[in-house]
Amino acid sequence: MIRGMTTVLFAALVLTLAACSGGTRLDASSGEAMYESMTTIQEELPAGRRAEFDEALQIVMLSQVDFSELEGMENPEKAMEEKIRKAIHGKTASQIIAMADKVKNR
Repeated sequence: MIRGMTTVLFAALVLTLAACSGGTRLDASSGEAMYESMTTIQEELPAGRRAEFDEALQIVMLSQVDFSELEGMENPEKAMEEKIRKAIHGKTASQIIAMADKVKNR
């Protein structure tokens, strides 16, 4: 009896943790992986939140650009891309939207 209840409680805990994970995380390990994970996230979001995610992603990406850092660099585009990828890698749609809200409220 106790063993059965333990199994049920464990299963409920696993399901709760999965539900709280916030969904698919953005994989920015490469350009292709980033595009695929962005597409997956957009497909998983309700239609009403897709535009919000797209706008938030643009805000977060643009907030990473600091032209003063890029001066004199041999390959500024690559440096900028790396900084953007690092900022968004592993984030969920909710986290990206929260990051954009912080940028807007600066």
